[in-house]
Amino acid sequence: MSTDSTYSVKCRLILASLRSGIAMIDDMVRDVEKGMAEAKRGEEEAQKFYEDEMNDATTKRSDGSKLIVTR
Repeated sequence: MSTDSTYSVKCRLILASLRSGIAMIDDMVRDVEKGMAEAKRGEEEAQKFYEDEMNDATTKRSDGSKLIVTR
């Protein structure tokens, strides 16, 4: 095998290794973006639940006050 051929094989191996590393980083970026989207959805759901609970509590408090006043 000639020096040029050996050099060419080494270059191809290095490039393949780099592509593999870049692909892994791309996968990690996608995973983080997916996790962030899931966290955002979870936060929005939790906020909606909290607001609904506060509205229910306000209504119950108001209804309780009305009962006390009418008695």
